[in-house]
Amino acid sequence: EERRLFQTDGLPRARPYAEMLNRVELPMLAAGQFGGIRMQPAGRLHVSRLLDDCREFFAARDCWRQGVIDPDVDIQADDEGVTVVINGAPRRARSVILCQGWQGALSALGNGVPDAPVRGDILRVRIPGLHLREVLHHDIWIVPAGNDEYLVGATFDRRHLVDEPSPLGAQELLTKLNRLVHLPIIPVDHLAGVRAGTRTRRAVAGRHPRHRCICVMNGLGSRGALLAPFAGQALLQMLENDSDTIAQPYWNVLDGVALPETDMGADDSRTADSSEARHGNPRGRSVTKLATNIVRRVVRSGETVVDATAGNGHDTLTLAELVRRRDDAPSDHANVIDPESTAARGHVLAFDVRMDALRQTRIRLSSSQLWDVDEVRIDLICDCHSRLSERLQQLSSPGIRIAAAMFNLGYLPGSDRTQLTQPRSTCSAIHGAIRHLRKDGVVTIVAYRGHAGGTEEAAAVETLIAGLDADVYQTDYIPGDPGNAASPVLFVIRRKD
Repeated sequence: EERRLFQTDGLPRARPYAEMLNRVELPMLAAGQFGGIRMQPAGRLHVSRLLDDCREFFAARDCWRQGVIDPDVDIQADDEGVTVVINGAPRRARSVILCQGWQGALSALGNGVPDAPVRGDILRVRIPGLHLREVLHHDIWIVPAGNDEYLVGATFDRRHLVDEPSPLGAQELLTKLNRLVHLPIIPVDHLAGVRAGTRTRRAVAGRHPRHRCICVMNGLGSRGALLAPFAGQALLQMLENDSDTIAQPYWNVLDGVALPETDMGADDSRTADSSEARHGNPRGRSVTKLATNIVRRVVRSGETVVDATAGNGHDTLTLAELVRRRDDAPSDHANVIDPESTAARGHVLAFDVRMDALRQTRIRLSSSQLWDVDEVRIDLICDCHSRLSERLQQLSSPGIRIAAAMFNLGYLPGSDRTQLTQPRSTCSAIHGAIRHLRKDGVVTIVAYRGHAGGTEEAAAVETLIAGLDADVYQTDYIPGDPGNAASPVLFVIRRKD
């Protein structure tokens, strides 16, 4: 549709909004002459000011509540409505609309939307003498910001989805800007964010496929953001009419309720039985996927992490990808003023009592080019995870704090089912992990209750968590299916101080 608009058959529709230009003289720019399009009329929406005004508007009418929630933990839906826990207080609503942006892809309720998030860098620069009054878009865009300052953007990075500046992103923008402008360029600030892009480049709005009282509004990336007013209006009409489907404009701008289905079964890391979740927990959520998503929100490049039950290496691989040193990844010191700064080398400690499990883990890491590389140190430890604290002190820097530890209890799929994790050693390992946990760090424990001894082990972990100091740790208990006592359960421990 976008391409057809500016082809011959689309020109009559485009003329009210754009002037086709064969040549534009811009003497202040190095390239000198361009062909292109002048958009008319045009304007700039200052999004941050709009949001501030909206908050002020709703707060003045006592319709605004601000708090930090984990949607997968703090939102519970039933046939009558939704309960949302905000700052520890439960609130009831008929419907909830999830507008999670790119982090919706990390949430179980987000259901994989958006499916193509992309990170971007923006620079604020000062260019005395440029005197550009219009927004220019030529490979990059340049937006006048007043007082000889301009916003310049943006990069596209689909690999490193963190909303922090990247030195390589700044370098890319400055290189492209220097091709356009032969004037002194003074960097002032460096910003970054992740766009909630979709593969179709369209907005996503509608009811959640499994929870009628939960709606989704997402996909507002570079293209989808232009469609936000239409998507929002259609979603509001759907709710007011108590309809199950959302109206779509003739150009099919909305994907409606066609959200991708989520694999509701357990993954093949370490689990009691792959059929346990599929048959014993057919309507429940995938707690293994949820555990991974929780860890992704916490861990950063260069940190130390622990896989307490390596199994086939899935969690080890995930952790290695998260902590590996990336010269183009953001770090605490990565900015346009110091473009050579890099993150530290990440460190993963993976435990398993079975050598064959560690061999499988090593094969998985090697196939992903993450074994024996400079970017990340990985120690595969054939030992009981009850010695986690001791091993961590031996193999890490003095006083090191870990960002995360992951436990998948049970037995190794395809192996001897009598060789199980045990309540006593598991609880000892959990104590060791939280003893070394950094502030805001997290420990996830997935317990499978459908095999012999599984219920007892889950109960032991629950007892341990109940005894933790509530002033130091925040804990969560998340069953895969609240109505099925044999379903997997996820325990989450977060350090607050």
